[in-house]
Amino acid sequence: MSANYALPLWQKSFKAPFIRRSFPDIAFNADPGTGEGIWVRSSLTSSPSWVQVGGTSMASPQWAGFLALVNEGRKERGLNSIGFLNPILYKASSIEKRDIFTDITSGSNGAYSAGNGWDAVTGWGTMKGHAMYQFLIK
Repeated sequence: MSANYALPLWQKSFKAPFIRRSFPDIAFNADPGTGEGIWVRSSLTSSPSWVQVGGTSMASPQWAGFLALVNEGRKERGLNSIGFLNPILYKASSIEKRDIFTDITSGSNGAYSAGNGWDAVTGWGTMKGHAMYQFLIK
């Protein structure tokens, strides 16, 4: 939970202790032991290779690539770019959220525990790629 930022409009329904900007909005596998494979070159002299990583070093570029595909799909349908994603995700109905996210209901970050729906450990959960794409290009 942020000490610096006010609760944004899309989180106004949250109750205490979430009276400031609460996060995360979504989850991605942050465990390097079970993360995703990425193709990297670790130095200018080494050959590129596959490395298993987790966290923002992998999640951020994958989300950026995914949203580039979403914007391409929207353009093909004559729609504007998706823009700021958070309000769109929070406005989704509970049925849509069930369809586009895998809710993570167990685990802890030490301060909070995961549970049903939005939680301070995994947000809404992890995206279901194809369903999320279809949801965002309509």
